[in-house]
Amino acid sequence: MFKAKRILSLVLAGTLLVGALSGCSGNNNAQQSAAPAASQAPAASQAPAASQAPAASQAPAVQPESGITGKLIIGTENEPGTIAPGRHGTLAGNFMNSMTHNGLFRATYDTLEPVPDLVESYKAISDSVWEMKIYEGVMFHNGEEMTAEDVVASLYYLRTFPEAASFQQSVKSSEVVDKYTFRIDTGEPNAMLFIDLTNHGNFIMPKSLIDAGHDFNLSPIGSGPYVFEEWKLGDYLKFTAFEDYFDKTRYPQIKDVTWRILPEGSTRTISLETGEIDYIVEVAAPDVPRLEAHPDIEVFKGVSTQHNHILINTEGPIFSNINVRKAIDMGIDKEAVVSVGMDGLAEPIWNQSPINFAGVSSEGENTFDPEAAKELLAAEGVDPATLSFEIIVSNDARRRMAEVIQGNMADLGIGVTINLTDFATYFDLTTEGNYEASIANFTSASLLTFMYSVLHNENIGGLNRSRIYSDELTALIDEAIVTVDETDRLEVIGKATKLANELTGQIPLFQAMITRAFNSKLVVPETGAAGELHINLMHWND
Repeated sequence: MFKAKRILSLVLAGTLLVGALSGCSGNNNAQQSAAPAASQAPAASQAPAASQAPAASQAPAVQPESGITGKLIIGTENEPGTIAPGRHGTLAGNFMNSMTHNGLFRATYDTLEPVPDLVESYKAISDSVWEMKIYEGVMFHNGEEMTAEDVVASLYYLRTFPEAASFQQSVKSSEVVDKYTFRIDTGEPNAMLFIDLTNHGNFIMPKSLIDAGHDFNLSPIGSGPYVFEEWKLGDYLKFTAFEDYFDKTRYPQIKDVTWRILPEGSTRTISLETGEIDYIVEVAAPDVPRLEAHPDIEVFKGVSTQHNHILINTEGPIFSNINVRKAIDMGIDKEAVVSVGMDGLAEPIWNQSPINFAGVSSEGENTFDPEAAKELLAAEGVDPATLSFEIIVSNDARRRMAEVIQGNMADLGIGVTINLTDFATYFDLTTEGNYEASIANFTSASLLTFMYSVLHNENIGGLNRSRIYSDELTALIDEAIVTVDETDRLEVIGKATKLANELTGQIPLFQAMITRAFNSKLVVPETGAAGELHINLMHWND
């Protein structure tokens, strides 16, 4: 079995939270060292000069001299429910958003550290106020030039959607300074600001279209490297390269990109083998050895921050009892779940948080102990026969996992039914709270992002889909967010993750590898631990 925990810890343990307070300016294509914490930020006159971040027009061009050519067909399991930034909490939607839009910052693929994207330079005005300047000459797909007015309008517009709330908490207010300069006020020191600004919940759109009530789901107009062309529901989405893209160091290399919706893993595998598609996002675990043996296919396997778990509706009658939740967690053989559902390409976990972030405590974790689970239910005076529940799953791998869980629960005397549905329906039901249990995952670029999104009281009805409510846990998360000193912050995070383990607001299952497969002639320079795709950097090696 893949022992991910040790590898993940080595790769990411010390980088991500430091990255939330990274330096005052940076090259769009280079990682910068961490800057002083917000409370120690230099005065404006002492801030690094804007010239440290090269203007887009000065950056070396990488597009082919003959123009952008070629096509790429990507096979994906999940059709997004929407392609409008800020209107979802799914990786499937984020794939599309990152093609059509930019954030003020972006996460580097290797460390996930935030670095400037649209922002040319920035500086701390105080502990809570940051002044930022965007590049001049950034064009939207509708031909308008981006200004600070668009930035501020987007930040206020996106906060109206509950799906974006998790990524808006750090931005209390924003205001225009001049045509290309604006200020963000976090209200108090906030360790999540720069990570938040990398998320689709803060992507920038034209103010003119926001004011006109434009439907960004039907036509997602942004400044990204690709322009949306067409969406045939249940079949495909098409994009074409944006020739006026501002960042010539990350200029699109392939002209036409099509996403094919292929829910069946075997179909995706065969389509890659026959050349019908060029890249698989979600590789069916049983097919990995077969694809690795293929002479014309490359398989990438890497660390991931994806936390896989059973969402349980803690507001419902079955899972409102903390000891029932603990008993069910203790009754699940996660080694078997990984073996059957992931062919061993994952690490079984018992932690309520991703295990590869600094500060995560293992205290309070449950362990696999069916006999102790039965004793706990008996001590609570709970008849297992009254705990029957339904698990919603959205693909065949999750169905296999649910069957293992079904057998484990039968050993405890608990009946489980399995409901296989499409991805959009599963997501709607779990977000609305119209479910009992579901197998799900959440991928994050930082531990604080994960905890605030998934475990904070404010996000019940949003990304806190287990609807776990705890004033004590929420207070610890809030304390960690405003704690600037890294050592102190990690201590608070340790307390928060310990309490989350004790509350058992969801049932952890495993942390998976990122596994991708693609035509061996396709060059894929960046594949990140948070699952993001940098399609604009992909190119064909003919």
